[in-house]
Amino acid sequence: MEERRKIRVAEAIRDELAELAVYELADPRIQIAGITDVHLSPDGKRADVLVHTTGTAEQQQQTLDGLEAASGFLRKQLSLRLALRHVPDLRFRSDSGASSGDRLEVLWNRAQKWRRKMAKQQQPGSPDATPGGGAQ
Repeated sequence: MEERRKIRVAEAIRDELAELAVYELADPRIQIAGITDVHLSPDGKRADVLVHTTGTAEQQQQTLDGLEAASGFLRKQLSLRLALRHVPDLRFRSDSGASSGDRLEVLWNRAQKWRRKMAKQQQPGSPDATPGGGAQ
């Protein structure tokens, strides 16, 4: 499958699954916070769906079990909503990297603070500024 098409299909599947999980699934085991990403296999026949779940490890496993049980229904709904010749098999995985979003935010704030500090040092009249305003 062409790379651009693969990305578009994965995004469409992610968007549709996110909507289906919120509005169509009634399984009480499913406590989903979001579909974070979809990774398609090179041939497009399998999709690993990364799911951000809430609760304890046991509740997270129950959510994944509930999604696996509903995978047939989800595939059928995807076939109705998306114009795909073949709807991939869905495999649900817990997204352990969802907490890395917090880490990214901390790193982003640190980078912004460093940039403000460097910009302040480059201002004329700053005690840390070098003569002539440039680096030596």
